[in-house]
Amino acid sequence: MSKLGRMQASDESRSAAPAPHVRPAVLAAGVALTVAFYLSPYMLHDAGADLSLYPWSFSPILPLGLYAAAFLRNRAVAVALPVVTWIACGFALWAYTGNRAVAFPSVIVWVYAALALAAGLGLMLRRNRRWWAVGGAGLGAGATFFLVTNFGAWLGGPYDRSFAGLLECYTLALPFYRGTLLSLALFLPPLFVPAAVRAPAGQFQRVSTAG
Repeated sequence: MSKLGRMQASDESRSAAPAPHVRPAVLAAGVALTVAFYLSPYMLHDAGADLSLYPWSFSPILPLGLYAAAFLRNRAVAVALPVVTWIACGFALWAYTGNRAVAFPSVIVWVYAALALAAGLGLMLRRNRRWWAVGGAGLGAGATFFLVTNFGAWLGGPYDRSFAGLLECYTLALPFYRGTLLSLALFLPPLFVPAAVRAPAGQFQRVSTAG
């Protein structure tokens, strides 16, 4: 084989290999935690717990989507991962409650769209995973999810089809946004700080420019 052929084969081998720092155990743990947090308020309610202080929308789903978008080589799979995870949550809730309408409400398509858009923001972290970039992507993902899902709730809910009705919808959803921000603050650092700090400089550069 010529030198050029060996170089091409080496390049193909590197492109076919999974990107460094993709940790299947982390992805699996993120999916499992997402399902657990999705079911937890229903299980706590059935156990008689007081949910008045429960952090609604507290879930690792957005950090998981950003992590997948930043590290998985296949971008389509990365963006689809949080959507598929949320679908799995729906089936888990359906199995637990026996109520398909609760598990898959009419606005669920908006949730899927919001998850995909939010995860898409993580694609920029392939080239830049400094703390301010990760924080900005997290805030952007949280805002995107909040705006898109509640826009869908406004269209499909009992709100006036007016700016006042839209404002009311977003105002009532603010407690849920608080839970989203708390989950981003808790789950993003352990996902990204080790990957950004511990990667050897040369290896980090190759990963950050891949895809």
